Amino acid sequence: MMESPRWNHPAGVDSMLHRRLLPVLSLVTAAWCSSVSPLTAADQKLETALGFTPFQENVLIDKPTPAEVEKCRLNPVNETNITGWSVVNEAGQRLRRFVDTNGDKKLDQWRYYRNGVEVYRDIDSDFDGKPDQYRWLGPAGTRWGLDVNEDSRIETWKQISAEEVTAEVVAAIRDRDKLRFQAVLLAADEIQDEIGIGPKRAEQMLTRARHALEDFDDVAKRQTRVTASTRWIHFGGSRPSVIPAGTDGSTKDLMIYDNVSAIVSDEGEDSQIAIGTLIRVGETWKVLELPATLADAQASSGYFFQASMELRPDLTENGSDGGRKDLRKWIDRLDELDEQLSNARPGDTGLLNDRRGDVIEELINETEGADRKVWTRQFADTVSAAVQSGTYPEGTARLAEFYRKLVRDPDAKSELAYVKYQLISAQYAVSLQGNDVDYVKVQEAHHKNLEAFVDDFPTSPDTADAMLQLGLTKEFAGKKNEALKWYRRIASDFPQAAQAAKATGAASRLECVGKTIPIRGQTLDGRDFDLAEQKGKVVVVHCWASWCDLCKQDFDALKKAQIKYANKQLSIVGINLDQQAATGQASKTSLRLSWPQV
Repeated sequence: MMESPRWNHPAGVDSMLHRRLLPVLSLVTAAWCSSVSPLTAADQKLETALGFTPFQENVLIDKPTPAEVEKCRLNPVNETNITGWSVVNEAGQRLRRFVDTNGDKKLDQWRYYRNGVEVYRDIDSDFDGKPDQYRWLGPAGTRWGLDVNEDSRIETWKQISAEEVTAEVVAAIRDRDKLRFQAVLLAADEIQDEIGIGPKRAEQMLTRARHALEDFDDVAKRQTRVTASTRWIHFGGSRPSVIPAGTDGSTKDLMIYDNVSAIVSDEGEDSQIAIGTLIRVGETWKVLELPATLADAQASSGYFFQASMELRPDLTENGSDGGRKDLRKWIDRLDELDEQLSNARPGDTGLLNDRRGDVIEELINETEGADRKVWTRQFADTVSAAVQSGTYPEGTARLAEFYRKLVRDPDAKSELAYVKYQLISAQYAVSLQGNDVDYVKVQEAHHKNLEAFVDDFPTSPDTADAMLQLGLTKEFAGKKNEALKWYRRIASDFPQAAQAAKATGAASRLECVGKTIPIRGQTLDGRDFDLAEQKGKVVVVHCWASWCDLCKQDFDALKKAQIKYANKQLSIVGINLDQQAATGQASKTSLRLSWPQV
């Protein structure tokens, strides 16, 4: 029997029934053999499945009406190393997907969808029956939270954008939630060990971060800017900055946002909260202190460049939104359309997506500067996502027309590459939809589009990703030399991009035959490791992470190989890619891995 952990069970459903969601392989058999009719048994399990809700609050997912539930289906999932169940609506659009990824016949991932696109996932990464990771996906954002003690509270973020950090700060102050604030506050070990800041700056930053945490409860209680009805609207900030290595004793380039703000709305009144400085740490962004405007509206919110709030051209002296137009009516309309889309019938999604696009285009026309760029990207993101989900195939034509408008707009040059890349992704997704797809021709056309994009936008950040896609597809097609060309070009043209490290590693992988691979570092338990010490042995190097289900599926085979070839000089070395060593160590312990994990 596949089991799920104790959950937010729906009203009227016994908790034990809710914990025993569905058998992996025998739903039909069980239904036919029970004392009730097959339809009744299946319906009961379908209602139970749809009664599950995300562990985290305020996640917008599809919620079919009772009439729509009658037309939903519960389909078994039986893929390579993955079994479970998928709930689809009348049109075959996915609503839920609950799966077992490690073969122990217990659910370990609960996936939720909106408009056919996965927007949220609860993950039990250590397979103990309790979720310990919460991930937002698709148009719901990029957040990926870690719950180390499995109490449903996020203690740290594996991934979170700068925009989402400002929303978390506002929510933490609104709810007087110190733990939520701490999760996005720069930690002492990050200051000392990860960002490579010079000693003088490090001391200052440690003091600021410590005071922010110490003062949080008092400031959150006394301040009046953020109330129980305050809601985050969007991010306010210009472009990020880079503090180069060597500045004030720093050892690494440091990416920051200085003078960031959050646009909030409270019962019809829009205002701006000065968040201050954001610092990039891996795949996350962190704040350095409490928002300045909560205590002193004229306080400087710039730490690295010391640019005060009153010098910002888009702000007035009191930190509020001086010249900004009231965008509330459009924001509210977007909320209404999002709600309608979440409950829409398949035939209505195209019209609703059209209307949503109309509203965002109005917002683009009503804003300027950084805000206009945000809404331009939002338009491209949402249309492309809707196209790729299959709910808005006509969106490619609209996105293409939008791109043509930007080409004619001299103020939109900086956003051309981003919109074009989203258009290419949407066109590729549409070309893969249908029953008679010529995959060879589709792939060739996509490659030409990517190559043209690289030629047209050689310096765009998205170009590094386009090159990586080209390299990977060439590698999978067995065209080693062409793949190497793209990988090397990423490393030379975009040395600071995240894709550069991946490309360098991919090139090393392709060229490693007959060569010695240098692997040195510390293991998860703090020991020194050098692959050179394994000379003379057959060594299996296995890369994995707690969040990578496909990687963890290799462990059973590796354990068997370790036993089978114990006397034949076989050595296994794991390369753990978790952002926090503690996360990897916890997984290593729960998975009972006996070989070194670097």
